[in-house]
Amino acid sequence: MWTRIIPGIAGNMGQPNCRIPGLVRIATLAALLLCATLNGWFGHAISVVRAMQEGPPRRAPSAAMPRGSQTAEIDGVASPSEANHEGKDAVTSGINAHQVAQRLLLLALRDAVWGPAVLCDVRQTVWMDGQQWTGVGKYVRAGEGTGKLKFQLQMPGRTTAHALLQISDGQRLHTIEQLSKTNRHVIVDLEAVRERLHLTKQNIDSPMTTLYLAIGGQAESIRTIYGQYHFVALRLSDEGGQAWVLEGRLADSPPPLLPLAQVDQQLILLGQSGAMPNRLRLRIREIARRSESELPLYWLDTVEWERTKSEHQPELRLVTEWGDPHFLEDRIDDAVFEYHATKSAFDDHTARYLPPPTE
Repeated sequence: MWTRIIPGIAGNMGQPNCRIPGLVRIATLAALLLCATLNGWFGHAISVVRAMQEGPPRRAPSAAMPRGSQTAEIDGVASPSEANHEGKDAVTSGINAHQVAQRLLLLALRDAVWGPAVLCDVRQTVWMDGQQWTGVGKYVRAGEGTGKLKFQLQMPGRTTAHALLQISDGQRLHTIEQLSKTNRHVIVDLEAVRERLHLTKQNIDSPMTTLYLAIGGQAESIRTIYGQYHFVALRLSDEGGQAWVLEGRLADSPPPLLPLAQVDQQLILLGQSGAMPNRLRLRIREIARRSESELPLYWLDTVEWERTKSEHQPELRLVTEWGDPHFLEDRIDDAVFEYHATKSAFDDHTARYLPPPTE
């Protein structure tokens, strides 16, 4: 059970004691961000900040893909080892930096979708308008292409807690946001996405297939970054173990390899809206597995977004930290990934993730 894996975190979203009267007003920025990342961490955090600021005065697939089989379509891009020919801590910039960064993101995405079952802590910190908020949570995924995951984040306010839950049994992903007294529930039918992909032995190991299957959790965070940012520099660091540090800016055009789903096609337009963070820095670690015969895990460790202050937008900084992954050797009980339905209404966002129909 979930409680045996993660003490103190169980069941579905709890109902905190909310004392802020009235509905929470969510700013345009929050709405844009929520559309960009399936109500993901970034949108959730900004929504929480807006809710706090605008409230009243405060009183006190079914088959696993063999690891390494995705190299064929990305072998034309310089490998990470080739990029660091000047040694550790040397900075690579320009076109080569972007190509290597894209390869690293695809490797991290591959492991987020097809890799092993893992459990980790998550911490998110937001700085805006001279104020700071911190949320903490847990993330567990079954991996191996199953689509099963559970992620919970709690960001306490001064009078109430705000929460995000993502949970998937591999068939349907539920995302539930709780902002004061306002709840939002979104679903995505993962089986519908798989059916539209027509998975075969020939296409199941392609990076494009993996991009389409990266829905929810850490995988979708990588998918969004890959489609929205252009990387200008990277370096290999020994700090905290071997890791790649990537620096990026909002892209003016999409990458050559980008799904045709609505959620991907709108990323550049959202980037041009002026609301999204214009700078990004992230860290991808290479983590050794227990067996020497297994390839290392490429793990998205830290993501830092920054937006410079403008006439219409305040300065913003947000950091999401994915803690050390704990490999789960034993099979995870399916009950961990079960969502117990409530009578609350929900929005179906499946259409936004579907590949175009094939004739």
